Amino acid sequence: MTDTIVVIGGGHAAATLCGALAEEGLANRTVMFSDESHLPYERPLLSKAFLAHLNLPPQTLGPATRFADSGLDVKLGQRIAQLDRARKVVVAADGSQVPYGRVVLALGASSRQLPGLPGNLDNVLALRSVDDAISLRQALSKGRSVTIVGAGFIGLEVAATARYLGCEVTVLEGGPRILGRAVSATMAEQIRQRHAANGIRIRTGVRIGRACIKGKELTDIEVDGNMEPVDLLLVGIGAVPRIALAEAAGIACDDGILVDAAMRTSDSDILAIGDCARYDCGRYRRSLRLESVQSANDQANAAAATLAGRPGDSYAVLPWFWSDQGDLRLQMAGLYSTETDQRVRPGKAPGSFSIFHFSEGTLRFVESLNASSDHVVARKLMANGKIIDMDKVGDPAVPLKAFL
Repeated sequence: MTDTIVVIGGGHAAATLCGALAEEGLANRTVMFSDESHLPYERPLLSKAFLAHLNLPPQTLGPATRFADSGLDVKLGQRIAQLDRARKVVVAADGSQVPYGRVVLALGASSRQLPGLPGNLDNVLALRSVDDAISLRQALSKGRSVTIVGAGFIGLEVAATARYLGCEVTVLEGGPRILGRAVSATMAEQIRQRHAANGIRIRTGVRIGRACIKGKELTDIEVDGNMEPVDLLLVGIGAVPRIALAEAAGIACDDGILVDAAMRTSDSDILAIGDCARYDCGRYRRSLRLESVQSANDQANAAAATLAGRPGDSYAVLPWFWSDQGDLRLQMAGLYSTETDQRVRPGKAPGSFSIFHFSEGTLRFVESLNASSDHVVARKLMANGKIIDMDKVGDPAVPLKAFL
């Protein structure tokens, strides 16, 4: 019988969990496996500063010695191939085995592929890891024309960075507008206009069809029935949770590994956190799988408490997100819904503003553009469940802090 904690994954969730376990005095019982060759690093920078500067190294989450100093055993470049629940061992791809007392799956997600395209084309890229980012920034440094499929956060962040680097950029979105699941139509239109003013071409409602491939390169792609040339293509159409390891072990999954409020899976000795985990959210009374650094960190801390013997009985943390797109900082608190009463509040700087969304008089969602102080207060208002006057919140003469 062993009390070893095995953490599988090397992203934000895994790094935060290991830090929390060190504070609990459990690091010397913990082994972290990552299939990447890098220590955990800041992933949000990959589409922005890291992509824009050719010689910038990945920014490690904390000092490089942080994990070794805590007593944690870190195994980089080692993929776990099997989770053997009957024998309570994890089996690495090289055949080595580690017995466990408990396991935490922090597997993350993989980039969704564009249907019909082979996965080994030299000029078709995705952005999920630092190795992806290195390949992409080398391509962008050559001043190529970039076609981006998908107008979500990643697509628009890379579009802004590529334009900053002097690339010609076209964004293709199948939906009727950009950021369709993340922000309101009003906010999306403002962001679209500002990207367009910077020379980024955005086309919405497009249909992508067949591809023309020569050797190992995509040369043309069908858009709305017409073949269009492609120099460099970035696919940014979302992510798929990495659940194969859990499914093969017989753990309950449904577009994510299902967990309870304590981050436990259907096997109480196995937990899951981060982009791969789906939980029942008490705040929204529905099942959620969130892809964000905030969610990864919060779930990691909840898992650490469980591993330390203090499992929670509810998980109702307020979700919040951000996306830096060139000189635009988009911040959101809560989850967007189409059925809300909206109030626009002008920001302190020209062109900055926030939109407050209410449902049945309760503040449900706040989106801010270049208005970080609004975002900070909005998170406090929503976390505390404050009842505020819908009509006064749009008046810039009334300080938001007054509602606290």
